[in-house]
Amino acid sequence: MTRYSKTAMVLHWAIAALLLFNFGLGQRTEDMARGLGLFAAFQFHKSVGILVLLLSLWRLWIRLRKPRPAPLGDAGWAHRLAEVVHWGFYIIMIGVPLTGWIIVSTAKIKIPTLLFGLIPWPHLPVSGPDLHEFAEKAHGFLAKAMLLLVLLHVAGALRHQFMKKEPLLERMMPAMRAGMGSVALALAVLIGSLALGRAGPLPGLSAAPSSSQVPKPLEAVELAAPPSILPAASGNEAMAEEDGAPTEDEGAKDEDKPTAAADMPVPEWRIAPGGQLGFGVTVNGDAVTGSFERWTGKIRFDAAQLDKSAIEIVIDLGSVSSGDSQRDSMLSGDDFFALAAHPRATFVATDIRSKGRSRYEARGTLSMKRVRRPVRLDFTLEFDGDVANASGTTQLRRTDFGIGTGQFEGEDTIGREVEVRFAFNAEKG
Repeated sequence: MTRYSKTAMVLHWAIAALLLFNFGLGQRTEDMARGLGLFAAFQFHKSVGILVLLLSLWRLWIRLRKPRPAPLGDAGWAHRLAEVVHWGFYIIMIGVPLTGWIIVSTAKIKIPTLLFGLIPWPHLPVSGPDLHEFAEKAHGFLAKAMLLLVLLHVAGALRHQFMKKEPLLERMMPAMRAGMGSVALALAVLIGSLALGRAGPLPGLSAAPSSSQVPKPLEAVELAAPPSILPAASGNEAMAEEDGAPTEDEGAKDEDKPTAAADMPVPEWRIAPGGQLGFGVTVNGDAVTGSFERWTGKIRFDAAQLDKSAIEIVIDLGSVSSGDSQRDSMLSGDDFFALAAHPRATFVATDIRSKGRSRYEARGTLSMKRVRRPVRLDFTLEFDGDVANASGTTQLRRTDFGIGTGQFEGEDTIGREVEVRFAFNAEKG
């Protein structure tokens, strides 16, 4: 009996297990929430895919240099179907990881690939949204077609082994005789690989994060002490010097400000659901927008007592959404928000100034990734009884907070200036 070489046997079973594992992992990422875990899963998915590509090219090289054992006698239709399945596997073994590589290489934001976190892997010299869309469709189609080929391949092998009593499995198994035990073990490896990718532990995900690493829902976040007693942030000295001079509106429009008794309590305002907190930045020359889905805050405000008014906003950075899951995963990583160590950002302002005609300026501190920087926030307030409509903007330099490090630090890919916009209603009391 002519058998495949030991190298061919090892490659056959290794590629089969890795393909099914990566298929399960790909399905798994579709159900995962955005965050560091999803980013790690995508990185591992890419690493396994490139490994499959390299092993498949090695297997094809062996196949072309050393002919496989002669086919067993069978009907013409069976020979033709076996040939289709045989070469179909090569198309899938090479085509699935290759289209995945194209997807990564043509993405708007080029996320670096480190194979298993160690070996840098380059992008292909290709680009264009049409190619990206084609690669995504082909990647999904070929991955699903793989399952059909696996079923046909297994059914054909079992047909020869047990129905026709021909020693087909022994050609590709280390054991000289393949009984029910060997078949059960082989099927267990294939099914187990699929299940492991779908639900098993993965590098970067195997250990449950500590409570300090998991962002709490903002509804449960205990906000810091009242803003009026929060410590001043380092870096405010330059702003404090400038603060000594009144603004044009402050000097010219003091008579327009409302008056109130000094001992009147400053009202607290509750942010109503449905508000928006978004941002905009340029990526490869195109405008990219996003938002944060979870944020909350404390507001004390009285137009007649601005010196006693204060704002504190807490943002769950893990709730970022930019319309692209791969980009959101990248934002969760260490080069950007580094969610595992810094799940939240906080803006605190105790210096609120009137600029006239419902316009205000809040001078405060934004804390993010252990960096605290002074920020000026321009906003307007429109009152309707006990309901206030607030909207405003500010400009930030992302590099001031360590957002976008390494290859993303420069402006060639991502602009440094980020516009932050917000709009929400607040109710008194």
